[in-house]
Amino acid sequence: MTNYQNTLSLPNPYASMLGRDLSCSGETPFDAYYGPDHTNTYHVEPDGEGLAFLAQELSMVTKATAMSSNITALCPGGSAQLQVQEECSRRDASGQPLFPVTYTWTTADPGLRVVNVQGTATTTVQAQPGFTGFTSVFVTATRAGFQPSAPTRYSVYVGGGYTSAVGPYVPVCSSSQVVFTAGGGNISGNYSWNVYLNDQLRNSLIVRNDNATLTVQPDQAGTLRVEATAEDLCAGGQTTPAPAYVTVVSQIDGFPCDNSTPRL
Repeated sequence: MTNYQNTLSLPNPYASMLGRDLSCSGETPFDAYYGPDHTNTYHVEPDGEGLAFLAQELSMVTKATAMSSNITALCPGGSAQLQVQEECSRRDASGQPLFPVTYTWTTADPGLRVVNVQGTATTTVQAQPGFTGFTSVFVTATRAGFQPSAPTRYSVYVGGGYTSAVGPYVPVCSSSQVVFTAGGGNISGNYSWNVYLNDQLRNSLIVRNDNATLTVQPDQAGTLRVEATAEDLCAGGQTTPAPAYVTVVSQIDGFPCDNSTPRL
């Protein structure tokens, strides 16, 4: 109550405190570290998350943080800023944190390098030339006087632009509609699709193109090959596609096809 100098500065006892960030603002000391989200909630009975949080608090272990960045791919030599949700701390009367939190950033392999000063909730990583594939960044939060948190992992693809198509993993009936989806990294613009049936280009079999989703209706049995490409942000030009292969049949288990529509 030392923060309140007169009756006008006292909190309104009828105001709803739900959702208030009490542990960060220090408004009420009685509920500062009760819930895992640092908010005042109805306390009926502890759930799994609440019990885990209380166990961490009693053991003086910092709560793991969450990544707030959306960078998923980097060209070789490229850099990007990554950020986590900053772990707040109760503050004293002067507004200074009572339990300041520092952050330690590490990488899993030579694919990425941390290039700025440690300790803050924001860092810059750089993709290293000569590495291609998925790699990871880890960040650990440590509240003053507490043990470090479990590391939070964030995956990043390092390399040139790539695209891939995915379709059903089981045979499909001829004349049925088959749905394919495309994905990739370090690409720009819309996807371009090509459809091959028995190694013959058959884009006329496309019945619907929603950019990242393609619907194809084969008209005979054989092997259906579907490719998706896009602009390569790293090297320019079009990506080299990783196609999807689907077997098209006229009957399944001895029964003629019923023109069903398989979907992912």
